[in-house]
Amino acid sequence: MQPSALNGTFRTKPVCFWLRNYHLLANMKKLKFSIYMKAIQESRSSHFVHKEGLACEFAGMHYERQGDITKAKELFQQVENCYETWGSAAKIRQVQKKINNINLKQLYTPLS
Repeated sequence: MQPSALNGTFRTKPVCFWLRNYHLLANMKKLKFSIYMKAIQESRSSHFVHKEGLACEFAGMHYERQGDITKAKELFQQVENCYETWGSAAKIRQVQKKINNINLKQLYTPLS
């Protein structure tokens, strides 16, 4: 893709650009949750509920990988609310399966 094409994309879709970059930064540098919170706040302030849901989903996956199941579950419930507001039944079902899987992990994880 030519740089001029990229510039046009980033000017017209700044939330997508920031969300993608926050996700990459958080994965590459293993930064704290503040990166994801910034993406969530930017999406919310831009009134892109589906992007907010996606940012929450990335944050939930991050916390699940880190082993913080409680925080991951909270975020996935927020994802479910965002997708419900957006009206995406398919995404809601997908997130509900994810929450159920997390609940099963919690149930069958031995206590230390």
